[in-house]
Amino acid sequence: MVLRAVITTVIFAISLFLTTTVLPDSMGVSENASMIIFMVVVAIVFKLSKNGTAVNGASLLLSIPIFMVLVMFIY
Repeated sequence: MVLRAVITTVIFAISLFLTTTVLPDSMGVSENASMIIFMVVVAIVFKLSKNGTAVNGASLLLSIPIFMVLVMFIY
C-alpha cells in the first residue's frame, strides 16, 4: 500500500511539473489547456487507483513539495 502511495505521488508530481512548466513554455500550450490536462491525469489516476481516498489525497498533497524540488533543480 505504501508503494502504491509513492507511485501515485510521483505520477502526480511529474504530471504537475510537465503541465505547468514544460507544456506552456516549450510546446506553446495555453495555461487553461494545461490545467485541463493535469485534471484529466489526476482523474484517471484516481479512477485506476485501488488506494483509499485518504491515500490519494495525501499523495496529491505530497506531490506539491516534490514538484517544487523538481522546479528548483531544473531552473
